Amino acid sequence: MKWTDDVWNVRKYKKYDNLDWDAYSFVKRGGARLRVLFLLYNTPYPILIADVAVLLNIKAPHAAFVLSEFEKAGIANELSNMKRGKIYVITQKGIDIMNFEKYWEGKRGKR
Repeated sequence: MKWTDDVWNVRKYKKYDNLDWDAYSFVKRGGARLRVLFLLYNTPYPILIADVAVLLNIKAPHAAFVLSEFEKAGIANELSNMKRGKIYVITQKGIDIMNFEKYWEGKRGKR
């Protein structure tokens, strides 16, 4: 099976018909973006920017920038309106992106 045929089958897979491919591409372009989204996906509670920075070993301004990009893209929601101590939670769009990423990693692992 050719790689293009595999991609065509994935895109036709009914569960992922309404996936926002632009948002998926946006997340995949940055290494820190994928790590932050993975952390949001696996954390059962809303998370602070400082916690993201400590857990992923990245600078707090970079974590804040990634999370603000996620909010603009609709991948995460900010729950607090404060200037400091912002709390974020993943949205359904972010969950869909991570579900597809897990599915696609499984497909790549079987080759």
